[in-house]
Amino acid sequence: GGFNGEPIVVTEYDSLNQTAGAAEKLKAAIADGARIIIQSTNSAITAQISEDVRKYNLRNKGKEILFMMEGSEAAEFTADKCQFWAFKTASNPFIRIKALVSAMKDTGKLGSKVYSINQNYSYGVDHEKAQALYVKEAGAQIVGSTLHDTAKIQDFSPYVAQIKASGADTILSGNWGNDIILFMRALGDAGLKVNVGNTSLDTTGALSAMGPSALGAVLVKLYNLEAGGKAGETFAEDFKAVIGHYPYNEEPTTAFGTLLLGEALKKVSQPGGKVDIKAVALARVNEVVARTAHETLSGARGNF
Repeated sequence: GGFNGEPIVVTEYDSLNQTAGAAEKLKAAIADGARIIIQSTNSAITAQISEDVRKYNLRNKGKEILFMMEGSEAAEFTADKCQFWAFKTASNPFIRIKALVSAMKDTGKLGSKVYSINQNYSYGVDHEKAQALYVKEAGAQIVGSTLHDTAKIQDFSPYVAQIKASGADTILSGNWGNDIILFMRALGDAGLKVNVGNTSLDTTGALSAMGPSALGAVLVKLYNLEAGGKAGETFAEDFKAVIGHYPYNEEPTTAFGTLLLGEALKKVSQPGGKVDIKAVALARVNEVVARTAHETLSGARGNF
């Protein structure tokens, strides 16, 4: 329906999954008049855009742009690389791995010897740290750990051989895309019978590409089609009606992040006026602060 009587223009830019490409496409988007940037690819791309947005806004007072991270999960975006103009609606490896390890322990799938294998960049390093932390808390042991190049390994059999030699009965991995597909295939080809816990088994086309190798593996996600009661059912059916399938992978996080943006826009809407990016950012900050205060007070009341 547009905003303040004007249509909302959505333009897509392809960074080719490269930081240099992201920097150039961001410049193009700003030149084309974009005021809100929404992005949902890997954390290295997100870091580039976030820093470029921060620098641009410092140099262009009154012409600021807003950056929404709706899929990238590196923990640094809400820690040392947090900035006012960027909003993150995805989780991070510490949240996901804590839940994954807990569920695997409760269902007897954690084992006692765990091997950690992840991609060698900020997101993968976070996974390695989170896996070490929560495996130890669960009373199990990390018997080996590997960080490998992202999207460059075509043959994971040497890594599978290392895992087999370690005596691990469980593997935890934050790998996504082709890396998790090829890794799971290599496990299947080697006939190595171990428990696997991962965060991206539902990447588009991944399960069908893995075939039987994926059977028995455990996936942890922020969203569950079967949760949320009537409101969750309504959202899932609405999503399917528009997109053509039920929400999965990072799609729900992206949808919820964009809905939150819509709520912020409503709160600062001025009939006939232009979008005030700073007001939108403050509306989102205030919503987070209010929600946090409510939860804190609710928890305090529960403790009395």
